[in-house]
Amino acid sequence: MKKNTKVKSIIGIAYLSFALLLFQSITVFSQGKNNGLYPIVKDGKYSFIDKYGKVVFDVENRCGTFSNGMAFFIDNTLNKIGFIDTTGKIVVQPAYVTAVPFYEELSAVNVNGKWGFIDKKGTVVIEPHYAFAFRFCEGLCRVKESTSLHSKWGFIDKKGNWVIKPEFDNAGDFSEGMALVEKDGKYGYINKAGELIIKPIYDYGAILMREGYNFYEEGKFSHGLAAVLVKGKWGYIDKTGKMIIAPAFDYAGNFSKDMANVAVNEKYGYINRQGKIVIPLQYSLADIFSEGLAAVHTGPITDGKWGFIDKTGKMVIEPTLGGGGVSTDPYAFKNGVLFTMFEGQKWGYINTKGDIIWKHE
Repeated sequence: MKKNTKVKSIIGIAYLSFALLLFQSITVFSQGKNNGLYPIVKDGKYSFIDKYGKVVFDVENRCGTFSNGMAFFIDNTLNKIGFIDTTGKIVVQPAYVTAVPFYEELSAVNVNGKWGFIDKKGTVVIEPHYAFAFRFCEGLCRVKESTSLHSKWGFIDKKGNWVIKPEFDNAGDFSEGMALVEKDGKYGYINKAGELIIKPIYDYGAILMREGYNFYEEGKFSHGLAAVLVKGKWGYIDKTGKMIIAPAFDYAGNFSKDMANVAVNEKYGYINRQGKIVIPLQYSLADIFSEGLAAVHTGPITDGKWGFIDKTGKMVIEPTLGGGGVSTDPYAFKNGVLFTMFEGQKWGYINTKGDIIWKHE
């Protein structure tokens, strides 16, 4: 049983057009703080713009978005990945075939098929010997030493020391001091000491990954609650494991402050922390609230459009957008800016009023 694959696959299709156009081999539009700078391509030249659409600086290579003050680029000659800072200066030379955006001052990089970590100067701080590694969250990173089916997941600190020994079949990032883990096909939650605070009794937790990146992760604790699956229905528990919202949904997203996106019979809407439906289940898809707005999909999944509603359910940006969310992110505004797709496979950025900041022609 899979959770929210329909949402992510539709969004992913729109994102792929952008990824192929701008990043080619890179398929991650990094989440995290973007420093108010956004990559564009115009007349074959690469630049970064601000939230008003003004070019801040030009760059020589294809670049990703900023995360933690750093943006990756692909060297046109070497076809390797390096990093620039917010002035456009190269601070990590292009040396990697694959790299994860910076989180908590470190980036996971792949060297000869093994993952390690570098700092913002490009210095290797954790030697590459992991089969899989993700990003640091709350000071810990989930890693796996082997591709063997019998290999387990554990957590290391920023010096590469094991903090939680590898004993889990799967593991998610830490959020609010808890991490989702899998043991023997069941899911529960651990604390930073590796203690099973909530025993693995639940049927499913959404932890997926592809090529070293976090593809998506839901079921993590957000604003004190986490979605869990019980006998085919989703509900929400608190950090003691107490069921706060009874399992009644076919899909349940992470809470964003006081609201979460849910679905019943393939219709999506929003509930509050008491489990009451506050925005009717009427959309074909819906994403989380961010900066007071949430993306909702109207019409058939295959040819409908995305718009944005506020917390009263009012449509504030009409459903004319083609999507644009990404593998690690919800389709959501950040610092008042959203990457999106327009008609005719055009891509660009809009503000929270729906005004186009910049559009690729």
